[in-house]
Amino acid sequence: MHSFETIQEKAIQLLKSCGKLTAPVNLEAIAEYLSLRLEPSIMDEDTSGMLVIKNGNGIIGFNHRHPDVRKRFTIAHEIGHYILHHVKADESDDLYVDKTVSIYHRKDQSNREEKEANVFAASLLMPEDLVKKEASKFIAIGDSEIEKLAEHFEVSIISMTYRLMNLGVIETD
Repeated sequence: MHSFETIQEKAIQLLKSCGKLTAPVNLEAIAEYLSLRLEPSIMDEDTSGMLVIKNGNGIIGFNHRHPDVRKRFTIAHEIGHYILHHVKADESDDLYVDKTVSIYHRKDQSNREEKEANVFAASLLMPEDLVKKEASKFIAIGDSEIEKLAEHFEVSIISMTYRLMNLGVIETD
């Protein structure tokens, strides 16, 4: 079990390690740094992506039909599983399949792991310091500013809204 702070620290450490602490985050470079292969895949509409680890080699498959912002979050989410939940041993095999409604994992994956991977994805795609720096450029944060921030970080408006709320930049209703 990882704390919110620990997850954020792991995401920032990864970004710093591969020299990618800029917006928008270059997920392809991060995957390459981690020796993960990215594969656009044909999947059911309710399947976002999967992380397959076989003989220590990782592949992230993502639904090529989803919007680009969804693909980016899915890839970041799967990187989160890789960093937070995968036991890094050459003989270790894992499979994570992420669906919109239900989540399946061959080792009885818990909802906690999904939440942790989501926190990691948000922290990776929208690093706290960068989000706060960009948000400080606005006098107030309304819908149009959230949309501009979402475009800048190449994430969905809803992802940016949640991130801003979780960071205390905007108030929750």
